[in-house]
Amino acid sequence: MTNLRYADDTTLISSTASGIRKYFQLLVTESKYYNMAINATKTKVMVVSRQEGVKLEVNNGGHQLEQVQSFKFLGSYKTATGDCSKDIKIQAALARQKATELTNIWKDRNINKVLKVRVMKQMVWAVFLHGMEGWTIKKSDKNRI
Repeated sequence: MTNLRYADDTTLISSTASGIRKYFQLLVTESKYYNMAINATKTKVMVVSRQEGVKLEVNNGGHQLEQVQSFKFLGSYKTATGDCSKDIKIQAALARQKATELTNIWKDRNINKVLKVRVMKQMVWAVFLHGMEGWTIKKSDKNRI
């Protein structure tokens, strides 16, 4: 697999710098064929590696593409180091907010505990676990969860 696409977002994937340049040039060429253009100011490059400070130069029509350390893709944050702590914290905060919104249910003595647990699983845990398929969980993240 060399690319992921969703709506108007495309993520190119390669294990080498020359590979990513090749795929990007193919994307530019195919886009031109359909009278489309790649916006160099919106296009970003990110190197995912355990080594810090790896630089990658990719050009589009003489414009150097910006290299970033993180970006938001399909609602979750991706980082150059593969760290998902920020994403986990955001989802935990959203789940806490949802639990707070349901305070009336938690305090209602006419609702049995079984139903409250089902509400918790369906409305709070679902919010927390959204996007978790892409998380890389460290020991500290596991303890936080």
